[in-house]
Amino acid sequence: MADAKSSSPPWPVWAAVTIMTAALPIAVSMFREDGPAPAATAADAPPAAALGPAAPTLPAAPALAATDWAEAAYLDQALNDVVRKAATLAQGNDFGLEEGEVTLLGTLLAPAGTANWTRAFAANTNYALLAGGDADVQTLEIQVRDAAGNVVARSGALGRDPVVMFTPSAAGDYEVRIVLAAAARSSFCTLAFLREGVEAVPTERIRSASARYLGLAPLVRERFGDPHLRVVPGSWALFGAVLPPEGSVQTPPLAFGAGPHVIVAAGDDRVTDVDLFLFDAEGAELAKDEATDPTATLAHTTVTGTAYRVGVRNYASNGRGLVFATVFDLSPAE
Repeated sequence: MADAKSSSPPWPVWAAVTIMTAALPIAVSMFREDGPAPAATAADAPPAAALGPAAPTLPAAPALAATDWAEAAYLDQALNDVVRKAATLAQGNDFGLEEGEVTLLGTLLAPAGTANWTRAFAANTNYALLAGGDADVQTLEIQVRDAAGNVVARSGALGRDPVVMFTPSAAGDYEVRIVLAAAARSSFCTLAFLREGVEAVPTERIRSASARYLGLAPLVRERFGDPHLRVVPGSWALFGAVLPPEGSVQTPPLAFGAGPHVIVAAGDDRVTDVDLFLFDAEGAELAKDEATDPTATLAHTTVTGTAYRVGVRNYASNGRGLVFATVFDLSPAE
């Protein structure tokens, strides 16, 4: 990589994040172990009443390419679900993904589990919050809480397609919580933040970014073994952000626990070069991939009691691009 590439860009930091799993009478595996990768299914579009009368139904998402990387495929299925809903909303309304903010999230939850993300919202601005899941998800709910913990907005009718149209009267940090209220088993869930007056990212570009990291499956398996999607208290597993050329984002400190991990990053079809970094909580660089490539991978053995930051940079692209980073666990499934 050219000397001009620096591993110390001005790193904006993503919002604080918490994941909790409800206590269950039986142990629930945090890994999908139920066979080969699924074909993506077309979830029902969000209700027209929730999205607006002009919102059409999108055609079904294309089937996933054959892969034995089942965990990534289930996550991609959940991502396709929320992407279709976001695209449906954008068709009849002026909503899109903000640049420079984390706007797409993914995690694996047990039934009754919740995942929280705290971020800043502008006053008197219209936001749309959407959640999706893989084929085993039956009921999802979205809640928005203010700094005092009061629920100020929540999705209405329960089902697979929760939507919250949120217009805060005061600027500030709000916690957005998704609840996996009912599911056949532990399931991948996704959350999307859309803001009115922002140019929508075409659905095809979001799918191209997810297809790129799915396409890394043979390389990841060859280099690192058989990774499983990692879910630990205090951490999400997938992060997506729209970034300008040379734009970068960095997570808050995340607790991965002890063991080897691999992190994968990929950009959409506008992105020609993605860089990936791992830092400790104080910002010291631990690992990186700065190769000139629209994808990046790195591996690191983390330790208990230590927090880590994941950084991603859109080093080169034809205009703004969507970049994903995903954390996988290299340990055998429990």
